[in-house]
Parts: sequence; structure tokens; C-alpha cells
Amino acid sequence: MVEKITLETAYRAHLLCKAALITEARQNPAQTATDIVARHRCELGKWLSDDGEKLYGTFAEFRRVIAKHEYYYSVVAIVANIADRKGVANFHGELISSPPFARASMEVGIAINELKAAVDRVKKSAS
Repeated sequence: MVEKITLETAYRAHLLCKAALITEARQNPAQTATDIVARHRCELGKWLSDDGEKLYGTFAEFRRVIAKHEYYYSVVAIVANIADRKGVANFHGELISSPPFARASMEVGIAINELKAAVDRVKKSAS
């Protein structure tokens, strides 16, 4: 994982958490998808609720990052539920073949970039 998450490394942290979730699903095909999701710990989510909130909580764009991140995990939960209902031991395959999962992940990145741009505008206007 990323040692210390900053706004500059937030998207990388998201990608690392996404990769960790997919790897966990691939390496543990016998476990239910909902169990895998329940164990998953997202470093970006921790940062968003702590340092991110302290530093950028006044930005509307920060709220958008939070919303997109929450939506991403709601999609993960839906895909997990579908995989478990199908009775397939292939949560990994369900994740990587899910367009909503890919789109939700991309939207987190877009929201982070929008927050970076807003922070840069404020910094630029202050100097």
C-alpha cells in the first residue's frame, strides 16, 4: 500500500486497493464474495475520513470523491451479491468482467482529479 496517502497519491491508493480486492478474490475462490468484501480494508477510505476530510472537507469536489468512493463500494457489494447468488466461485471473474465496476472505479479517479484541480485553483488564486 501507499505509505502515507496525500491528494497526489490518492488515486494510486485507490488502484492499489482495487488490485488487492481483485487479487484476494482470485486467490480465494472457495470463499464467498461477501466474506472477501467484508475483510477488505480500503486505505483511501481511511484517508478520506481522516486526513482528507481535515484538509479538503470544505471543497464540494471532496464531497464528490466521497460519493464516488461510496458508490464504487456499493457496486462491489452488488457484484459480490450477484456472484454469491449465482453460486459461482469466481468473484474475481465477476469483478473484472463487470462494466459497472470498471466505470465506478474510473469515476473515483475522475473525482480525485477534479478535487486536485480545485485545490490548485485555490492555491493559485492565493498566491
